[in-house]
Amino acid sequence: MTVTDDWESSLRGADIVVEASRLDKPRPLLKTAWIKKGAFVVPYGTMSAVELSLTDIMDKLVVDDWGQCKGGMFGSLRAHVEAGKLSEATLYGELGEIVCGRKKGRTGADETILFWHRGLSLSDIALGHAMLEKAARKGIGQRLRYA
Repeated sequence: MTVTDDWESSLRGADIVVEASRLDKPRPLLKTAWIKKGAFVVPYGTMSAVELSLTDIMDKLVVDDWGQCKGGMFGSLRAHVEAGKLSEATLYGELGEIVCGRKKGRTGADETILFWHRGLSLSDIALGHAMLEKAARKGIGQRLRYA
């Protein structure tokens, strides 16, 4: 990891880009030109910090759940959905389709992929379960009284 003073020097040429800003309104802080061919990009904020052209350079657009992504007023790619840049026609697939083998994940080092993770409750449940098991193995944590 390298600490930088600005977004560009930390993102330009990176293999993995996770945008996790906390904006109060959409503002394009992550420039499409900074994304190298073959990068894996995850826009994560509630308000968009990416340029509308970001989806134009992607070889694959993947989401966790298209039904959740296509609706609602929030999300880092909301403007892309509204502009038709991310739609059922442009979507490569959902994460579950890749995990179960129905669709291929990365097929080459030069493939630029965007993954929009809106968050599934199933992910929260799986993570919580894994954390509880790890705590039990390590003998740490405490039981909280639930009233």
